[in-house]
Formats: sequence, C-alpha cells, structure tokens
Amino acid sequence: MSSTSRSSRTENNSDEGLTTANPILQIGNNVFTGEYKETFGTMMFFDENDDQGQNSDEPSLGYICKADRKLELHRIILKPKKPLEEPKGKDGTSVTSTK
Repeated sequence: MSSTSRSSRTENNSDEGLTTANPILQIGNNVFTGEYKETFGTMMFFDENDDQGQNSDEPSLGYICKADRKLELHRIILKPKKPLEEPKGKDGTSVTSTK
C-alpha cells in the first residue's frame, strides 16, 4: 500500500487519502472512515450490457475489473468542537498559570 495521499473533491463528495491505511470519504452530508481488508479469493466486477444479442433470458455481462482487497467503510458522526473555556477561580474570575 502506498503512503502517498490522494484527494479529490466534487460539489457534495470528497475523499481524503484513499491510498492511505485509513481513508476518509464524504458523500453528501455522510462521512465514512475505512480500512482495506484482504478478500477471500478474487472479486470480479461486471456490468450488464444493454444488448442481449440473442433473445435470451440471461443478461449479457461485460468485465470491468478485479480486486483482491476491499475498502470496508463505517459511517462516523462528526460533532462541532466546543470552544475551550478558561479555568475559573472560586470567585468566577479567570485563572492564568505562570510557569
């Protein structure tokens, strides 16, 4: 796995470092974090072609690609950070440390 980080953005989607060990993906308002997992065997991807060729009930498939690992994503909920408050003394005044 490459340590190079790749990032792309569209209007409602972005991905951060898909080539890193823990990529982050945003689709609309949903944010996901993930990790790559090895698959058992090879996964192959096909696309259903529009032309049936012969009048058959079976769909015509075209090969797209293969993969030996998958990206497993989990949705995360992001919350805004709370502003840091200054420590207050017993009388309610700000306390600053001097070191």
